[in-house]
Amino acid sequence: MSSLVFKRFSMNELSPELLAAWQSISSTLPALHSPFFSPYFAKAVAQALPQQCFVTVTFKDQQPSGFFPFQFTNRLLGRAERVGHYFSDYNGYIAHHALDQAQIQKLLRVSGIHQYAFDHLHQLQPQLGFNAEFVRDGTATKLDAGFDNYWKEREQVVPKVAKDTLRCLNKISKEVGPLRLQFHSSDSNDLNQLIANKRRQYQQTGVNDGMAGQWQQQLLHHLHATQHNDFKGVLSQLYAGEHLISAHFGIAANGILHYWFPVYEPSYSSYSPGRLLFYFLAQQAADNGIHTIDNGMGAQRHKADFSNHLYKLGVGAIRRPSLRSLILRLEDYAQFRLNANNDVGTS
Repeated sequence: MSSLVFKRFSMNELSPELLAAWQSISSTLPALHSPFFSPYFAKAVAQALPQQCFVTVTFKDQQPSGFFPFQFTNRLLGRAERVGHYFSDYNGYIAHHALDQAQIQKLLRVSGIHQYAFDHLHQLQPQLGFNAEFVRDGTATKLDAGFDNYWKEREQVVPKVAKDTLRCLNKISKEVGPLRLQFHSSDSNDLNQLIANKRRQYQQTGVNDGMAGQWQQQLLHHLHATQHNDFKGVLSQLYAGEHLISAHFGIAANGILHYWFPVYEPSYSSYSPGRLLFYFLAQQAADNGIHTIDNGMGAQRHKADFSNHLYKLGVGAIRRPSLRSLILRLEDYAQFRLNANNDVGTS
């Protein structure tokens, strides 16, 4: 392997040429097609957290060949994590080539990192040199064969769910009004409404409010305003007649829509508005350039009902052999014991 050179940059000082190289790698390798691997996502986070977001670039034969985005949570101790904190559903090294363990240690040293923790490491990252301590399941909805074939599959795998979904569709159409999906709204007021409704849902269900801070809401607005062929925010709204019954905000890239923040109007809960929203998103996916809806980690009901693909996400950390790394490891263990049941709302 040719000698590699590592250089750390603030996310906001990356040149257009480096951003283009990053985009080229993430768009050409299927394992990096998730919108969370896109430079547009990292740039949006850096707009909301300008002092915390960095990327270490690997140069091979003087050309950029790899990108390692991260943000500090404790710069003094060298604690880092994925860009976007709990808002990001993937971690990883964005590159055509692997790193050996000596090179990973150099990557950490140049980055100023003593510990990089991850809990959403893509299942193919071990091929690039990054290994997890254990794995969790993630799910996706593959629509490559078209919606009609997908729905026939659902009718066979979860017949009760499929039948009940269509029953709710017919019932609400008759009692409230015909269903209509607006696949994307560019109105920032609609995003503000989704955020307010989602925060109310967190409060009512006792989940920690993942949108309470200013930077989280700024990030969602930056992503909503980002509309490129390679990456875009997608704010979808499902109406019954003139009544908004459910909505969703996610991000899309390379034919993948990441299912992220759904919310529904409680007054229409008897019609399963969240389930109907997913049904219409899947139905109209192909017309909007989407072949996969990535449902992320977890075992929520809609994921089990509508997913047809399972993948693995790694959990663990990479560390430098140092006193600061040991301190961070002990601190993590103590925090885990204290907050084992303390969930933050991110879906």
